[in-house]
Amino acid sequence: GCSTAFSTTSCNDKDEKMPEDNKKLLPTPNAKLPTPNAKRAALIVVDIQNDFLIGSMAMPQAKKLVPVINSLKKNVDWTLVALSQDSHPEEHISFLETHADNPAATKSKCIQIGNHLQRLWPTHCIHGTEGEKFYPEMEVDEKDIVVKKGVEKNVDCYSAFYDNSGLKSTGMTKLLREARISDVYVCGVAFDYCVGSTAVDSAKEGFNTFIVEDATESISSGNKREMQKRLDEAGVESVHSSVLLTKVEGDKRQIAAEYFKKKKIMPLLQKLTALVLHHKPENPKKFLIDELTKMKESKVNVEDISSSLLGDDDLEVVFQTADVAGSGKIGSSQCKQALLSMGIPIGEIKPVVDENDKKATYALDDFKKLAIQGLKTI
Repeated sequence: GCSTAFSTTSCNDKDEKMPEDNKKLLPTPNAKLPTPNAKRAALIVVDIQNDFLIGSMAMPQAKKLVPVINSLKKNVDWTLVALSQDSHPEEHISFLETHADNPAATKSKCIQIGNHLQRLWPTHCIHGTEGEKFYPEMEVDEKDIVVKKGVEKNVDCYSAFYDNSGLKSTGMTKLLREARISDVYVCGVAFDYCVGSTAVDSAKEGFNTFIVEDATESISSGNKREMQKRLDEAGVESVHSSVLLTKVEGDKRQIAAEYFKKKKIMPLLQKLTALVLHHKPENPKKFLIDELTKMKESKVNVEDISSSLLGDDDLEVVFQTADVAGSGKIGSSQCKQALLSMGIPIGEIKPVVDENDKKATYALDDFKKLAIQGLKTI
């Protein structure tokens, strides 16, 4: 279940098990500038389905979100658009009707499952029904990728990443990783359940995550406040659609990001930084001018510069900078910071470097392999 005008009063939302991330993620350079046109950004549209807008769990106010979502889908250059879709079997555990013979559940609109309370909802989004289908006024492109959730009978699934037990993935993370996504924008219904849970899990997976504030609605103000606390703890930020829809010529942040991307400035800066660290010149300004002059004389086209410019020697310098003790090995935290310093997105680093693993160490060759792989994503 995700969104509804169906109200309950006996269930304490704070006791529901939600994915949590207690560590505020370290941003990559310019990570929190909402400039999707200049990044590898994904839009996740959560549960814009008939039963949530006009059916058994209708949120009538949610209809006004659809034109905003359509505009975002059409006018922003997303690397990927994913549509999450509740798709329940009959007699799903989240359905109130499934527990009709349980007077306590019928009265409280909740049941205890393990260590958390499961909110019970009217029957909705049964696989193969009209209620499961996307709301017809939402424009669906053939390139949009549908990610189904809530398909297991005995566990609910608010997040578009994991079910409520946190044990089974929907495949969203793999989808985003394969597309080398760095930034994720989330919209849809409802903010205080599925949208918020999706955003928290997105941040937990290492993506720079935003909620499009005018493209989502909450069921209740109380639930909204609780979810906002979770989002703040996870480092999720809000952005208005007007910022995302601003034309490039009118948005200085986006102009800068586009320029850096077009001119491939980041790899050039990485190369020059590595050279300075390696040679430690007495006059860095003159040194940098001389190096740029050499590039020009050797007919290196700056616009053709790629991360391949960072050779073995350069990576070794970065490694040595992180290896303060000079032991020939660095720990997880140092490895992560070194990779971040080269502009590699944290979304690429987190799956291969566990900062909490205090025993893990990385030799130079290990670091080089991770760096080369990560640099391909810039």
